[in-house]
Formats: sequence, C-alpha cells, structure tokens
Amino acid sequence: MVEKYVAEQLPALLQEDKNFEMPELDMTREGNLTKMAPFGTQMRMLTLRNRALIAREPQAGRAKIFNSIFTALLILIIYWKVGGPTPVDLTNFAG
Repeated sequence: MVEKYVAEQLPALLQEDKNFEMPELDMTREGNLTKMAPFGTQMRMLTLRNRALIAREPQAGRAKIFNSIFTALLILIIYWKVGGPTPVDLTNFAG
C-alpha cells in the first residue's frame, strides 16, 4: 500500500504543491482589512462561542475560572508591596 502511494500519489501531490502559490497578504484599507469584521463583532462572536463552550462543558468553564483566580493570586503574591518610586522597587517590579 505504501509503495503504491509513493509510486502514484506522492508525485502528483508534490507537483500540486509546487504549483500552489499564496497571494501576498494586503493589509491596506483597500485590501484584506476591509473584509474583516469590526472589533466589536469579533468580540461578540468570541463571547458567544465561549458561552456555548461553557454550557456544553461545565467542567472546562470551572477550570478556566480556577486558572484565572490562581494566576491572579500568584501575581498578587509576587508583586505584593512592590512599585514604589525608588530604583530598587522599580528593579523588583521589572524583574
């Protein structure tokens, strides 16, 4: 089966791959950027998609909430009482 694939299908696939050319992405107002949905529409669609996922998979929703709380607490612990105007505090904050 593998030999038949290599003999018949692979050359055609490689030839097709050589003939394929991607057009250059045009990010100007006249190009692809005008075909994109506005930011608000994209955010609304992402919110609806996430709500549907949470409704279908409640355990995944709880995991996301736990992950967010854990990350927030970890950042709070790391940056507790850091951020004064002294150079040492700024270095600690940057680190």
